[in-house]
Amino acid sequence: MEKLASEMMSENVTVGVTLDSQAAVKKAVKNLGVLGKGLMQNLASGTELKEATSPGNHKGSCYMAVGDNHVGFFTVKQGLFKNSLGEMLAKHPRSEVKALEIEAGMMSTVHVVLQDGTHYVLLCAKMNQKALQKVKELFA
Repeated sequence: MEKLASEMMSENVTVGVTLDSQAAVKKAVKNLGVLGKGLMQNLASGTELKEATSPGNHKGSCYMAVGDNHVGFFTVKQGLFKNSLGEMLAKHPRSEVKALEIEAGMMSTVHVVLQDGTHYVLLCAKMNQKALQKVKELFA
């Protein structure tokens, strides 16, 4: 999927991870006051956090691709043997990602906060944890 994401974003994609948005937004809205310490510390500089959402308000699986200069979010088409990328949901400059925090759990909750306060909340399955850690390292 990284190759197709690279073509669609017109730049080299370093790493990507498949995430789920269905239940994450509901959970985040319910627990908005209980965000991780790291996320709140990263936002201490005055960014007002907007309501939790998913890229393009998409319900279902999406692919987060981190390129040299941008972060892209794509729909994921479920295939019989292999998944593939669908349409681009959102594309943001990497420099706009103010915080990327991971809350541990059966399915890790991923918070992506942009400079304008946009707050994406997604879930990551155990089998995608290594890719998610690589994404996290790029924003450390």
